[in-house]
Amino acid sequence: MAINFPNTPVNGSTYDYLKVRYTYTKPNAAYEGYWRVTTPGSVGIATSVEIDASADDAKYITPEGLGGSQYVRENGASGETTLNYNGSERLKTDSVGVEITGKLLLNGDTEKSGVKVGLSNLWTGSTTSGTINFSQPLSDFDVIMVEGYLTDSLASGLGIDTGVISNTYSSESILREGELILFQSAQSGSGGSYISLGLSNIVGSSATVNMSRSTYNGSIVSVYGIKYA
Repeated sequence: MAINFPNTPVNGSTYDYLKVRYTYTKPNAAYEGYWRVTTPGSVGIATSVEIDASADDAKYITPEGLGGSQYVRENGASGETTLNYNGSERLKTDSVGVEITGKLLLNGDTEKSGVKVGLSNLWTGSTTSGTINFSQPLSDFDVIMVEGYLTDSLASGLGIDTGVISNTYSSESILREGELILFQSAQSGSGGSYISLGLSNIVGSSATVNMSRSTYNGSIVSVYGIKYA
């Protein structure tokens, strides 16, 4: 939509429209004048508080303003930029690439460096034994990613933290060996604490969950297939 500027402006005249200030510039009567957006110093620079609250949609966002934002932060000195979730860092760019904290889930296909990557959820649940059936044969994929969790009930010994673990394997090697070890700790002496968690008898679209443990506990929770085009 066109902006209806004043008909007879003079050099330095200002006009505000939708919270944006325009200044008329005509330094010499011999030249045609023009309207320009006011410089950042006149409009103002948004603070991190204003950025987080979306308090003003006319101010300029600068690295200084983003320095303390709980959603986006930029370090003007190093050039690093981070994306946060409620103040917690989830993605950071730096001089060598991108760092991701937490899970990266690909829903559908994504393109990167000429390689097409597709991620499919083959199984979701929580089990320590028995047979699981995948939604597709593992041979349809190049890489298999398995997620599970481990719990150190002693909070000592081998130092296993409670939480989710994830490993990826070539589907070709998995199908050839018929086995996948998600986690295996070394047994600490005779009768010491240990755990072994994984899949065996991997054929086509099914596998057997195996867990051998002492005081530790765990479970298989998800299986994904990754396909490279």
